Amino acid sequence: MWALPAARREHRPGTARLILLDPDRFASAPALPSLAEFAAVRGMEDFSEAEQIEAYEAAYPAGGGGGRGDARPSRRARVIDHQLQALRWIEGLVVQDPRPSDSVAAWLHPSLAARLERAGVPTLVALVDRINGIGARWWVQVTGVGELKAARILDWLHANEQVLGKC
Repeated sequence: MWALPAARREHRPGTARLILLDPDRFASAPALPSLAEFAAVRGMEDFSEAEQIEAYEAAYPAGGGGGRGDARPSRRARVIDHQLQALRWIEGLVVQDPRPSDSVAAWLHPSLAARLERAGVPTLVALVDRINGIGARWWVQVTGVGELKAARILDWLHANEQVLGKC
C-alpha cells in the first residue's frame, strides 16, 4: 500500500498501521433485535405495539447503549475518524516528489530497498552517487539486484531526475 512508504518517509509508521486497521475489529455492542423479533422472543406477540415498545425501551435504554446513551462515539467510530484524519494527512504526502535525502525504502519496493540498504545505500542521494561513482554495472556488488532490477531503478531515477539532481 502507498500509505506505508509515505508515512515511513515522514517518520510516522504508526500512521500507516492505523490506516491498515480493520474498524470492524472494534465493533461495539451486537445489533439490537427488531421490535417484532423482541416481541417474539419475549412472548409478547399478542400485546399492543405500545406495550411492546415500552418493554423494548426498558430492555434497551437509549438505543442499547447500556444506559450510556449516544453521547460518546463507539470505539469503532473513533478509529474510523482517526483513519480519515490520517488519510487526509497522507494524501498531501503522496503527491510529493522524491527528495534526495529520502530513504530508498520510501520509494522502492521493500525487498529491493532492504538489499540496497544492506549494501550501504540508504538514501536516494547515496543511490545516485553510487551509480555515478561506479558506472553502468553499479549493481554488481548489491546482492539480489540484477541487470533487470538495476535498469528499472535507473528508469525511475531518470523519470525523477529534475527533482533528484544528476542521474
